[in-house]
Amino acid sequence: MAEPPLLLRSDPDPSWLPAGSRADVMLGEPPADEPTGLVRLMVLRGNEFFCMMREPDGRLDIPTRHVAEGEDPHDTAHALASVVLGPDAEVRPWGYVRNFVPTPSNDYPWPSPVACFTVWRPMSGAPVVPGLWCARIELGTRHWWPLAEQAARGPHPDKSGSQSCTNKVVADFQSRRDLDNSGIGNYICISTNRE
Repeated sequence: MAEPPLLLRSDPDPSWLPAGSRADVMLGEPPADEPTGLVRLMVLRGNEFFCMMREPDGRLDIPTRHVAEGEDPHDTAHALASVVLGPDAEVRPWGYVRNFVPTPSNDYPWPSPVACFTVWRPMSGAPVVPGLWCARIELGTRHWWPLAEQAARGPHPDKSGSQSCTNKVVADFQSRRDLDNSGIGNYICISTNRE
């Protein structure tokens, strides 16, 4: 059985979502029954991240692809990786941002009440397409940034042995939905201190 996702951070009422919403940054793979809107590919080189121009606004971001309705996000992630890293690229899910939007506004484009935006990491390989290597200064405000900080710390906790938390352990929940009304506050973090 796969490890349950770990909550890295929870932002109640973030400015980019409709009022009364929440954005959670989770380490792990989202439940299969929660729809995915975008897949992203996090390729690291030391402390830098491979970036491309994002359409339609032209901002730099890690490579991203929209998941069409009815499409398996695994297939979308593998298609994105084959373009960025070559046809033999292998990737695995690293984490995701989960929007919980109980009352969507008319201009909110994603499924509700839940939409996930996954970040994948390559097992190996280097980009085969043009792009730029960017540092934190250019990317630190992205919603997925806590996943980048976790990547800089080392292996995924489900592969790295015992963990200790500096705040509250959230790994024992039965279902992600258990947290929807839990009142868990901002900046819950999972420490990667090995024991």
